[in-house]
Amino acid sequence: VVVQVGESRPFVEELLDELASIVSDLETHQVHTFYEAVASMLAAETDQGRKEMLLGRLMHLPNEAWKSIMSQAAQEVNILYDSRGIKEIIKIIRTNVRVCKAVGPNGFNSQMGYIFQDMLNVYAAYTQRIAQIVEQGGEIAVKSSDVRSLRSAKKETLRLLDAFIEHAAGDDMSRQLVATHFLPKMMETILTDYRNSTPTAKEAEVLSLLATCINKLRNTIVPQVPMVLEAVFECTLQMITKNFEDFPEHRVNFFKLLQAVNDFCFEALFGIPLEH
Repeated sequence: VVVQVGESRPFVEELLDELASIVSDLETHQVHTFYEAVASMLAAETDQGRKEMLLGRLMHLPNEAWKSIMSQAAQEVNILYDSRGIKEIIKIIRTNVRVCKAVGPNGFNSQMGYIFQDMLNVYAAYTQRIAQIVEQGGEIAVKSSDVRSLRSAKKETLRLLDAFIEHAAGDDMSRQLVATHFLPKMMETILTDYRNSTPTAKEAEVLSLLATCINKLRNTIVPQVPMVLEAVFECTLQMITKNFEDFPEHRVNFFKLLQAVNDFCFEALFGIPLEH
């Protein structure tokens, strides 16, 4: 990110200028690795304003692709459910995940602000679509390729939210920013989805995301914890107490969540209704 001997300007700026031609020659997995590598260079930038500007340039192509899908979906919502549309959405969110993890603490706030609301809207739309498919085809429909690809997009969204909270809540000011601007909408979307989804379509990543929220946001999330437990406690318990084999990921993540509550919001455990 700084000018080295023999350079007229920082190497990262040359990379960003050539971005379109570089990624056009790469396979999808290579594109993700390239974005991650450039983001890790940006992590070394100490000027927050310049870092945001460079990140904006890095994310220009995926953001343009995202904007194009969203504007098409505003005209014709079925674009979101088309297999190519879902694939493209997964690819874009996955790029965001790699960049978010690499760009350093609080480095991703502006980018998350750009895609946050649309991403939650897509998540909610996919939840609704899965519910319709299951209603028409029964529980077995959860195993269909259509539902699997919709769930892949949802899981990728949850991974991005998890990575964002993990890296954007390192101090009190950052925690407050996340709790004020991102947490309410996120909670509303993911808790409604988890509570209402059929057990086999409940995403275990919701539970690990909630654990990350509590571990990172600590006292700023305390007021939300009773609502969290109300949404996930009873329905998850019913899933994992029928036997000791079903839903292994939910089991692990549920106990991670309870551990986080125990560590940082212990008093919230007393708010669990007696019948539990």
